[in-house]
Amino acid sequence: MYVSLDSKVRATELKEISKEKAYRFSVRLSDELGFVENVTLILQKYHSPQRTTVSLKYIGTKNNVSTFLTENVHFEFGTGLYFYCFKLDINGKTSYIKLSDNNVILTNSDMPWMEFTVTSSLFRVPNWAKGAIMYQIMVDRFSRDPSVPVFERKRRTIHENWNDIPDWKPNEQGQITNTDFFCGNFKGITNHLKYIKKLGVKIIYLTPVCESQSNHRYDTADYKNVDPYLGCIDDLKELCRKAHNLGMRVLLDGVFNHTGNDSVYFNSYSTYPEPGAYSGTQSKYYHWYKKDPISIFAYWWGFHTLPECDPYSKEWQEFLFGKGGVIETMFSWGIDGLRLDVADELPDFFLEMLVKCAKRCKKDAFVMGEIWENAIRKFEGKRNYLLGTSLHSVMNYPFTDAIIKCTRFKDTASFKYVTREIYHEYPREAMLSAMNALGTHDIPRPITSLVGNGMILNAYEWVWDIGDHGREWQYEQLKNFSQADYKKAKKMLKAALVLLYFLPGNPCIYYGDEVGSYGYKDPWNRFPYPWGHRDKELLAFYRAIGKAHNSAPHLAKANYRFISSNNNVIVYERTWKKAIYRICVNLSDTTQPFPISNSFKNQHVIFSTKHSNIKGLLPFGAIVVANC
Repeated sequence: MYVSLDSKVRATELKEISKEKAYRFSVRLSDELGFVENVTLILQKYHSPQRTTVSLKYIGTKNNVSTFLTENVHFEFGTGLYFYCFKLDINGKTSYIKLSDNNVILTNSDMPWMEFTVTSSLFRVPNWAKGAIMYQIMVDRFSRDPSVPVFERKRRTIHENWNDIPDWKPNEQGQITNTDFFCGNFKGITNHLKYIKKLGVKIIYLTPVCESQSNHRYDTADYKNVDPYLGCIDDLKELCRKAHNLGMRVLLDGVFNHTGNDSVYFNSYSTYPEPGAYSGTQSKYYHWYKKDPISIFAYWWGFHTLPECDPYSKEWQEFLFGKGGVIETMFSWGIDGLRLDVADELPDFFLEMLVKCAKRCKKDAFVMGEIWENAIRKFEGKRNYLLGTSLHSVMNYPFTDAIIKCTRFKDTASFKYVTREIYHEYPREAMLSAMNALGTHDIPRPITSLVGNGMILNAYEWVWDIGDHGREWQYEQLKNFSQADYKKAKKMLKAALVLLYFLPGNPCIYYGDEVGSYGYKDPWNRFPYPWGHRDKELLAFYRAIGKAHNSAPHLAKANYRFISSNNNVIVYERTWKKAIYRICVNLSDTTQPFPISNSFKNQHVIFSTKHSNIKGLLPFGAIVVANC
């Protein structure tokens, strides 16, 4: 892929290459620069002190432009993130090639490193998982089909009224138990598949469905059974089958870092007849769990409801990945892939085993991990999440943060930096299948993130981090949320959605966001879907932008190029061969002209917000123009 060029310097911009192949690097220089004595490529792997220097040979001159080329370059340091730059000796002086916005220029400053990622040549993501709109559902809170029976179980509270507020106060022991249920179920989702389809959705992502004691179900009690409150396995199979008939795939949340303490395997309360690990070494499950010198067992982040599993345990590995194991069982339900909870807390070899097992179950299975930071740089570049042998892709929280910061605080610099960094460092396959969301079950609803109190612009924290504000404070904010705030947030949300939907990757809707749900963190972002109380105008917007996204056939594979952010108008392009999509979003408080490109001679509008057109963009207005 080539960058935009000025009249003097030409260079090739790299994104990703394969470790199994040798590559050549080339530079083209205008004769206007003077006599070029030497051109040198400098390579350095991330967090490695070793550098490789390679001289480029003069190839020839055509139309006053000279070409320099390396011999074959091999990457003996293996897969990972690399930095590179070109050093030029011209007229007795040393200069470096630097990418500046969309131009390549010369600089005399310190080495201006550019990045690319070396991956395995075998890295492939299923085509269905690229550029597809996703819809995340917390099953307990989406829709309840009354034909599914509700059983009385210990330590559980059932909400008869779907519009109740979730339990949010600690119990008498000061504990947050998450044991109140609204009893949404599989049939409830199946009943609304056509509704989901109208949003342009191609992938449905369900938070955990296995038998558990909590409403969020990240405390698995039995991996090989679905929670009876959700229905039965046949109900889930029917959901998958009917989703497939409508052209949609289904992902399940896989929670393999820990189980629940009230589970078949740990059995702290003797809920199940067989002795669990909690009872001691006589349990066949004892060696599944990590040990701690103080508390005997290790617990995830200190939560005693979540004992950690030992990924090095052969018994645990066999239970998950062996014949008839958990992964095979889950895929037998008809699913198409997995989202892995806290994937960054699972070692590389374990993730590789899991992905291999998933592919064995289904050839085109897709496995995505929960990684919050830049997955290439996390843990000092020592992890192999996205290098071709492990995860296919990740949840893209850096995009979430950047979009909210620039929409709310006009921090367009963060958007420019983060989108370019992630795009250039992530392998192409992973980038095109990353989950890009404005809201999830772990962060505030986007309506709240855009206008809610407590949000700050801090380069070192996520924009949605509300510090020490607890549930009581969040409750008071919820009660006092005004219609004026909502109206303002909705206008901003539309602009943020345009930024989101046309970036590389999979735009994801968190259930209820499309109809105006708001709230901070758990449980305020986990209200039941507001059937009968929906913002129909916002819903129509989501449907329209979903339709526009899916009407652009090249988005699933198109390249990304940041153009400008003048006057708080963000402009970027998605390009594939001769097709160009230009996205313009006005984040200012005044009407701004639409930045027309000379290359858009045959442009046509594929999407725009209300009252925005090619003549001007109202505050928080946006327009998407195609030239193809």
